[in-house]
Amino acid sequence: MAKRKEFNAGAAVAAVLAFVVLLVGGLSYAGVIHAPSGSGQPGATKPKGDPPKKGGGTVKVTGYDEAAAAKDYPGDPVRGDPHVHAQQVKVARWMADWAEKSGLPRELPVMAALQESSMYNNPGGDRDSVGYFQMRLGIWLKEYPDYPHKPERQLKWFITKALRVRGDRMSWNDDSSRWGDWIVVVEVPDDRFRHRYQERLPEARELLKG
Repeated sequence: MAKRKEFNAGAAVAAVLAFVVLLVGGLSYAGVIHAPSGSGQPGATKPKGDPPKKGGGTVKVTGYDEAAAAKDYPGDPVRGDPHVHAQQVKVARWMADWAEKSGLPRELPVMAALQESSMYNNPGGDRDSVGYFQMRLGIWLKEYPDYPHKPERQLKWFITKALRVRGDRMSWNDDSSRWGDWIVVVEVPDDRFRHRYQERLPEARELLKG
């Protein structure tokens, strides 16, 4: 007659513990259970690389109204006109007002236009560059139709790009020593001329006086 096996409580507990350890280990390996990010524990998962930058992709330009800007536009300064400087002052203030409404420094588009076109709506320039900001026809005409004859559309281009470049670097708004760098990223000039935008700040402020 077969002998009845005695119940070994210690062996049963050990078996259960071994099963739990194996189960937890398997789940952890599969990624179901992991240490909190940045916890400092061995094996803790941490984000790789820098956090994604804001401001990429499509930027909604708030505060800028292209139709209203067209109505406000004071007219192109004309070379040789005895009142050309007064007209340039009006255009500079027009740009500054709309930049400010869009959350940008007033001087920013004026600095760019002074360097790129001497504050004229140029019909031509280097290669196929046109307008106050010397936008390339081969690149921007499709997205900004008829912009050579629509300064308000040129200004929208500049404001949109400036906002996209700034992204989450809000400190640029208040640091006037960085405005030239900001414009460089918008305009993408030849390396030889990168420093010239910042040099235009005093002239931009002079135009905007009053």
